Amino acid sequence: MRILRNSERIPYLCKIMTTDMKKTVILGSLCTIAIACGSPKSDNPICIHTAPVPVAPDATNGDEHLYTITFNDLDFFAAGEVIKKFYDVNEARPAGCSSVRNGKYYGRNLDYYINRNADFVITTPAAKDRYASIGMSADYPLCLKESVDNGTLTEEDYAAIAYYMTDGINEKGVAINGNVVPCGECTRTTGTNPGAPTVVTNGVVRYVLDHAASVDDAIDLLKGINIMVPSMEKFPFEEHWMISDPTKTVCVEIWNNELVVVDDNVMTNFYVSHPDTEMGIGHERYELLKAHLDEGSSVDGMHRLMKRVWYSNAYSTKTDPLWYSDNLEDGCGFTWSDIKAGNVESAYAIIQESELQYGSLEYQKSIRTAKEWYTTHSIVYDLEEKTMSLIAQENETVWKFRL
Repeated sequence: MRILRNSERIPYLCKIMTTDMKKTVILGSLCTIAIACGSPKSDNPICIHTAPVPVAPDATNGDEHLYTITFNDLDFFAAGEVIKKFYDVNEARPAGCSSVRNGKYYGRNLDYYINRNADFVITTPAAKDRYASIGMSADYPLCLKESVDNGTLTEEDYAAIAYYMTDGINEKGVAINGNVVPCGECTRTTGTNPGAPTVVTNGVVRYVLDHAASVDDAIDLLKGINIMVPSMEKFPFEEHWMISDPTKTVCVEIWNNELVVVDDNVMTNFYVSHPDTEMGIGHERYELLKAHLDEGSSVDGMHRLMKRVWYSNAYSTKTDPLWYSDNLEDGCGFTWSDIKAGNVESAYAIIQESELQYGSLEYQKSIRTAKEWYTTHSIVYDLEEKTMSLIAQENETVWKFRL
């Protein structure tokens, strides 16, 4: 199978093939004309990008929320201030996520509320002091699909999209994604390196993709900046990151305002450096990924592995193990200590109730009330070939991209 390079400048929808697993759509270049964000007369635009192009404008069940865009330039720290200002006045909503690495394949699910947001496949070409990269920006709250379609997004909105990357891979084969972890007394990040240039947690993925040539390089880079949450009042959770290159994988967390590096190839939404704390969810997803790790030894195999932890499974009594920790909420009547002790009767009752309320994923997509969750995107990155294989919103179509 030949995957088309963006540089070949051919029409965006190139070929549709049928594989044993799913329908696969191969994409080439989507747009070649760069425009400035906001007014083209701006002397100092925050970013310069191509016009966003819908991947599947006539699709159903979610692919029509997916766009591609190329950022040729970005004022990184100015874009970070946009994010921080947004969360100074708006409430952030947490997300669940799973990531795993096996051999040259890096799998990543982003889980979030079923919503009307637009999601972007972002390509960034190499420039001075910046590596080329491709990855995702998903579920930024202001980027609704209708705002993209009617052209009402502002210069600052697009700058935020470029900065707010959830995962990606660069030309050196460095892949990274961020997962949410909860706040606590030991995890309220006010700054990891006061006095150094500040990067808010949402910007770490972009920063690493732009500058890291290896996992060790990424760790050194993160030690050299001041990482903090966007808003102490409006951002009620932290992030941790899994970073891989062709030879190494680590998880990077912040504890007591200090970076902690853990050798692990699976990460969900609890602190892998402190797994016995009460904080966090996704313990069952972690166990599933570890137990079936060998399945992820090919692109299709890694997609099957990641499908085991698509988030709609949280509402099912048919999973093994049941996702008790993902149903932990304030006032739910059980704790992580209860789960570890096997006291799960009340937890099982909550999952049963959730299963009835959730109904089908197709129904939840049709109403999009932002109450229930699903997997916004599931991606397999090939660390050697620098490709990404994407499934949007728990659909059956696989979209393939290459740097």
